[in-house]
Amino acid sequence: MRNSYLNSADCINAIDRIDVSKLTFEDVRVHYGTGRSYTVQGNYEKKYFYRNGKKTNIGDIEESVWRDIVRQMISIHSEDELFQNLSAWYSETGGVFRTKSEQELYILELHAVRIFDDPGWCDYIRFNQRYRPDMIDEGRLVTVWMDCCQKEGLTTKELYEKRYGELLPCPHCGRYSTFHIVE
Repeated sequence: MRNSYLNSADCINAIDRIDVSKLTFEDVRVHYGTGRSYTVQGNYEKKYFYRNGKKTNIGDIEESVWRDIVRQMISIHSEDELFQNLSAWYSETGGVFRTKSEQELYILELHAVRIFDDPGWCDYIRFNQRYRPDMIDEGRLVTVWMDCCQKEGLTTKELYEKRYGELLPCPHCGRYSTFHIVE
């Protein structure tokens, strides 16, 4: 049996079909996960296969190939330390995963979407203060008084603008709480 059934035009199942050096992280940002089942019938037998993938701007990439592509891009862009910092952050802040592989996949997805550059990310200030203090634009920060911890804290204008009703994630404990802007 041949694997030609897995090589349809809209699926990328091998890294050799892609020039990784020309890709951007936006190209491999995950829109959603995909799954395809296949049945191949030989003379006296049927074989069943299932393929997990990631739908991106460049197509539906098989999951292990997508992992390899993002790992290579991280190396090409000299972001190995940033990836390790993001991994450490999620290990410390309570990311719960069944396996190390599941954790790595999630962190690769966050790296590809450039979560650490998004001021709307609830951990943007704390992560960047620790690992990339030069990335924080002081002009984009808002000082708030959090009712849950009874403390002042910093948040970004983007996070403040997308708040959930009267609630904002607390910069201290992470809970969504009522707040007041400190003038």
